[in-house]
Amino acid sequence: MMKQRRIVIGIVAVFLVLAGGVAVWRVVDQRRQAASLAGTAAEGVDLASTAAVLKAARTYIGEQELGKAEAVLRRALEDRSDDALMRELLGDVLLQGDDEPAAMAQYAAVADRTDASAEALFKAGSLAAGMGEFERAVAYLARATKAEPGNVEAAVQLANALLELNRVPEAKVELTRAVVLDEGVGMAWGMLAEIAVRENKLEMATQHIVKARTFEPGSIPWRVLEARVMRRMGEPEKSVMLLDGLRGETRFEPSVVAEMAASLGMLDRADDAMTIYRVAVRERPADGELRYEAAVWAERVGEIEEARELAQSAAMLGEARARDLLERLGED
Repeated sequence: MMKQRRIVIGIVAVFLVLAGGVAVWRVVDQRRQAASLAGTAAEGVDLASTAAVLKAARTYIGEQELGKAEAVLRRALEDRSDDALMRELLGDVLLQGDDEPAAMAQYAAVADRTDASAEALFKAGSLAAGMGEFERAVAYLARATKAEPGNVEAAVQLANALLELNRVPEAKVELTRAVVLDEGVGMAWGMLAEIAVRENKLEMATQHIVKARTFEPGSIPWRVLEARVMRRMGEPEKSVMLLDGLRGETRFEPSVVAEMAASLGMLDRADDAMTIYRVAVRERPADGELRYEAAVWAERVGEIEEARELAQSAAMLGEARARDLLERLGED
């Protein structure tokens, strides 16, 4: 991701921040505000009362005063560090402020307790999965589903983490349980379809995709998955037609363009696939993944100089795979 410098007026510091500067800057700003308001934010709040602290913190959250909410919670936790409700809310505040590691520390402190609630376990597991800590996510989410067997969201999240660990049979069990609990969970049907594709059970995948798209008709991933199944079943024309019906920005999503290009390739229309990539890159110039995939296709159709330029720009945008491609193409 691009880095950006932000000069803080009145403070001798220059912060190099990620994600366009927004997320990390918000974390730094919230930390500073919480520290400066450690005393004043808690004024008039009965710190001995969990209900009073939670009410004050939630009021600050509602007013978008995350630093104050954090300050009052931290002040109360100084005296009652074992209060699970306050610590869990502190995790919520930190996560809202985009400080995932700090939020994870608070959620874990609650979730690691033997009396952790299903909600606390779900939060810890979901965030762990989002941070790529899938073993940890499975441990928390498995406990969440045990504590609350009817929690469909926890079952789906657990299945997702299991899939990331290639524990497919266990993931199928969780997804099947999820659709039994609530047939209308499109995500579960879509994930079952993805598993069926992996196992080359294309007819079954088609059945699951129909369910997924029935309950989530606007989902681009399920439409792309359906197109992939059509191509795998030897019907690339239908795949192209399905994706060609997309309009607006979604038409240029990397997954959409990649599947469209693959289907056109099967139809011996590699030049048309490259044309689509050129249009997509023009429409989304800051998308490193798209530029990398376009470079791969440019190499495929023999446009080596174009492939090199696309790979160079993809590398500059942080696409790690572009470096290997550049080595193969030979950098100027």
